[in-house]
Amino acid sequence: MTPLRTGGFGQSISLHFTGEDGRRYTVRSLDKDPTKRIWDELKDTIVDDVLQDLISALLPTGALVADPLMEATGILHSKHTLVVIPDDPRLGEYREEFAGLIGTLQEHPSEGPDDTPGFAGSRRISGTERLWEHLEESPCNRVDARAYLKAKLMDLFIGDKDRHYGQWRWAQFPDGDCYTWLTIPEDRDQAFIGFKGFAMAMARKRLPRQITFGDKYPSLVGLSTTGWEMDREFLSELNKTAWDSVVTAFRRDLPDSVIEDAVRRLPPPYYKMIGETLTQALKSRRDALPDFASRYYELITRQVEIQATDKDEYAQCEHLPNGDLAVRIGLIEDPGGKRKAPYFQRTFHPQETREVRIYLRGGDDHAEISGTKGQIVVRIDGGGGDDTLTNASQSGTSKTRFYDYRGKNQFAKGRGAKIDERPYKRPPARLLRARYALDWGGQAATAPIIRVNPDMDVFVGATYHRQHFGYRKDPFSSQHFFKIGLAKDSDLKGIKPFASYTGNFREFMRDFDARIYLKYSGFQTIRFNGFGNKTEIPRPSSFYKVEQRHFVFAPALEFRAGDHKGDMPHVGMGSLRSKLTIDFGPIIKYSNTPLSSNREKYIGSLDQPLYGTDSFGQVGALGEVAYDTRNSLGYPTQGVRVRVAGAIYPGVWDVESTFGSIDGVASTYLTAPIPTNPTLALRAGGKKVWGTFPFHESAFLGGSGFVGSGISSGNLRGFRKNRFAGETALYGNSELRLVLTKIKLLVSGELGVFGTADAGRVIYDKDPDNADKWHTSIGGGFWLSFLKRQQTFSAAIVKGDDLTGVYLRAGFMF
Repeated sequence: MTPLRTGGFGQSISLHFTGEDGRRYTVRSLDKDPTKRIWDELKDTIVDDVLQDLISALLPTGALVADPLMEATGILHSKHTLVVIPDDPRLGEYREEFAGLIGTLQEHPSEGPDDTPGFAGSRRISGTERLWEHLEESPCNRVDARAYLKAKLMDLFIGDKDRHYGQWRWAQFPDGDCYTWLTIPEDRDQAFIGFKGFAMAMARKRLPRQITFGDKYPSLVGLSTTGWEMDREFLSELNKTAWDSVVTAFRRDLPDSVIEDAVRRLPPPYYKMIGETLTQALKSRRDALPDFASRYYELITRQVEIQATDKDEYAQCEHLPNGDLAVRIGLIEDPGGKRKAPYFQRTFHPQETREVRIYLRGGDDHAEISGTKGQIVVRIDGGGGDDTLTNASQSGTSKTRFYDYRGKNQFAKGRGAKIDERPYKRPPARLLRARYALDWGGQAATAPIIRVNPDMDVFVGATYHRQHFGYRKDPFSSQHFFKIGLAKDSDLKGIKPFASYTGNFREFMRDFDARIYLKYSGFQTIRFNGFGNKTEIPRPSSFYKVEQRHFVFAPALEFRAGDHKGDMPHVGMGSLRSKLTIDFGPIIKYSNTPLSSNREKYIGSLDQPLYGTDSFGQVGALGEVAYDTRNSLGYPTQGVRVRVAGAIYPGVWDVESTFGSIDGVASTYLTAPIPTNPTLALRAGGKKVWGTFPFHESAFLGGSGFVGSGISSGNLRGFRKNRFAGETALYGNSELRLVLTKIKLLVSGELGVFGTADAGRVIYDKDPDNADKWHTSIGGGFWLSFLKRQQTFSAAIVKGDDLTGVYLRAGFMF
């Protein structure tokens, strides 16, 4: 063989050869270097070491075991042979790097020269991206769904979770006047992977893809996620009967003798260590495969995707009396509208399928929905061309959706099909196809909480976050945050419960999102030191605490514009962030501040009870406008952020007369291109309350700050929470942030320092003339940032008239 070129852009390195037989071959290294694909900031750090250590979880010779299993089940593949590249002068320029390298040798699937048959007698070999182009051109190019399912079953069987679109090649074979494409699975690096141990078990709760191979199947989502987009497209024509027949044949083709022989292909030292365990695990997984494969069928059949082509085509969807949906797609043969026999035909059942999505792509297409009132949602995307989309069924907008904004289209709504002609661009293929689906399914995560702060001894609880994805709802369809916990406060006696829920719903009303906020707190610990800008606090801090139970219900509609690029995460579950946000809605609040429980506190020592104590209910309306152009959340260096909120509560329930408030804050960031990259961060804000208001709706300074929509941030450091209360609060904050040096702790990052200066005052109409002082504080500290400043932590000591406080937080105060 003659060396041709090097390869390997991931964790492996490879050397390509040309054989005397004219075929191409590749040797891939057994050893891996995962650090080739991580950020420079993480190289030569503990993360680098951990990732390299995790390579030990791989089975380097797993491909040797997979080969005979694929041979037995009839899956097209390239066989592997364990080799050592000799130290031979014929290696030429590659000798220094590759001499002595241990790897696997395999034929590289390629086309034959001069239009002769290529790999396995195929006519053409393509990667997945080129395959998609062929499939889009004409229905004469079709993927063999049964063959692809066998390959997917093998992935599940051997625990190979890394099956994104780059891990496949495709062989084209003539099929009459058309062509069939058979899959060629590649890269078995992560087959039989073993992420074991306590740390990985904990990590799997948030990262289900970190699976481990064993005699029982792992998380279905974790094992299958990276292949979802391909699976939903290429397996959509298989009903349950066809699916089960493939599974049955696959299982039958793997008797004990085949499994035992496959495992014996391991090198003797490997077989001695894990041979018996691996053999037994494969036998157990084979026996359990029908149930696991059935669960996977149920998962990818809930929302089905059918891809048409760029030819002129028809799509017929008929709602049947029993709730089934019959779908037929075929070519329109000539301008007269003559239709050929369908190339796609399947009947969907509501017990299995909630939604069918048909992408007609280019061409002048005709889609028709007929029949009874359906149980399955039908979404038809016309794509390019001049399309005709007709609803002649008994179904209305809840089950019939047409999407088309390109071409001269005609719509027949019938009993009320929903028509959407807004331009839309799907998320980038690198996110959608290679890693995670963003328009179907969902994910969830839980996390414990333990907090300690000056207002409570300890809070112990947990959060649950669930995210659902939906059609054309980026980056999610709905988000649900639950938080529950218990707090212990020695000052307020006893254990107090807490529970909250926040729900976000994308495009609840076309151009408007919806949000629901619900909270109950049995320990709504606030502080009240009296009204005015010159109040004294001679007693201990605990004397000014207020025990209050608190309930809030606040639904809202939100309008968003100018989403940030970071709003479409393909990992994790971040909050949606837009440049402009407008929200409005009603609010219900109920608080109980019993004087009997506060008799030994300041609020209980007053001669006249404050308005708002004991049971107090209020109902009103909220509105907020936010504008955000910051270039980073963790460490902004440019941009602005402005928020203005208003609230009004009429004289109903326990409110004696109408009162309201307006609350605003604005910040900006100015960075100079000089050494230390100084960033001057400036913020100014305030709140005005009018009318007769309960004490807990005061304009507070020192602590909770921006409270118009239940949003909280500190506004005056060096002073206790809610230190001053009045009808108006004004404050300003400034920070000068400097970069000192790059550091390397667990990971690479930056170290810097910053100085702070705050000022603020409240205005209260009963204050004396000399109560116009601006309260100030000054301080400084240091900050650390990691991962390109996505994670920033700061620590500061700030001295004010009240106290010298230590402030530790993720990020900065603003």
